[in-house]
Amino acid sequence: MNGLLMFLSNNDARANAGHQFLSLNSLCTNGHLLPLCHILLLPMQGFQISNFDEKTLPKIIQNFPAGTSLKTLLHYLQCVYMGRYAEMDYYPINLQIYHEMSPPLYILTRVEVPVYIHYAPNDPISTEMEARTLYDIFPNSQGIFPVPSSSFSHFDFLWGQNTTVLLYERLLEQMNTIRRN
Repeated sequence: MNGLLMFLSNNDARANAGHQFLSLNSLCTNGHLLPLCHILLLPMQGFQISNFDEKTLPKIIQNFPAGTSLKTLLHYLQCVYMGRYAEMDYYPINLQIYHEMSPPLYILTRVEVPVYIHYAPNDPISTEMEARTLYDIFPNSQGIFPVPSSSFSHFDFLWGQNTTVLLYERLLEQMNTIRRN
């Protein structure tokens, strides 16, 4: 893969390269193991699946996770661990790269576009507190909105049955408001 490490990929490149691997796709397309897939996904879903159409799970699993680089995953984990939005930490060579010991912070106060923040009340991955922190940082925050469903969670942003009504219609309305102004 041209030296790029892939994380949680359903890409057949590893299999074609002679590597055997177990993906969610190979595990969850076996009808007998489908309940195990539900159990594996529940912690990320907030332990509720009321908005999730279970019939779509096999199709979702075929394409999820699409894969990301190990570097992207590590950068995300660094930001979570450090509790700040900063460039990648290349310790011990930060001084060579950034001319300082720590990676520089992203200057979110320079974001000039209107920002509308939506969060899910039942999201264990991206919490209300994190949403409020971002809202306070962006200088042109226009509003912060909980999705109006107590069971709405992380995966529902993509795959929830009611996402169009609960979220997308409001998003389109907000984008149209920006476009008109």
